[in-house]
Amino acid sequence: MSKIMKIGLLSLGATVVSAAASAQEYRWDMTMIGVTPELHAQTGKTGASSPENNVVIGIFDGRADRNHSDFEGRVTNIDNLYSGSYTKFSLHGTHVSGTAGAGDNGTGIAGVAPDAKINSYAVFDDTTWRATDLGRKAFQHAQAAGVDVVNMSYGPSVGGGDAFLTGELNIFDDYQNDMVLVRAAGNSGVSVKAEYYAGDASANLGHLLIVGSVDSNKKPAFPE
Repeated sequence: MSKIMKIGLLSLGATVVSAAASAQEYRWDMTMIGVTPELHAQTGKTGASSPENNVVIGIFDGRADRNHSDFEGRVTNIDNLYSGSYTKFSLHGTHVSGTAGAGDNGTGIAGVAPDAKINSYAVFDDTTWRATDLGRKAFQHAQAAGVDVVNMSYGPSVGGGDAFLTGELNIFDDYQNDMVLVRAAGNSGVSVKAEYYAGDASANLGHLLIVGSVDSNKKPAFPE
């Protein structure tokens, strides 16, 4: 049995906001994790590999609002993989997509990769979790679509150190050569130091980042 150790990557979420709500795109909570004009001034740091071939981020969540001005037509909704009711855009799915890729366009916020394309995979419908296969269909679609990074800002809300759903890690390791996987540690202060995995985590899960959160003092928001 191998242990997955907590990776020291700390992040803060940021809501996609209107120009009336904020005139400054580089919000303090994003600059805390390095999202600055100086970062985006560097070649290759905006998610734009080339004008025709931008980085693709897969957001596994509720369906993002593709019409939001901060996305500038860069969001594709993929909500036909799981049965359910998909009549609404998700505030959380839009929030997470904005943190990852809101445009540096003079309104709202600037995300981590403001030129990236976003595939919004609806693993939640209007009411609940729908990916009863632990996201396998979404991963297969993302692999075929050439997605570079997959973000999953969800997980068990309680549990003694269990940040993953049973069987998820055995799916994650299938994509070790295809994409970087980013998984939230949750909002309940769970420890992920002892996530047991039947394989060799150091060999098979090097593409997995476990992300926590910090407060305004850059301290873990949920200390152990």
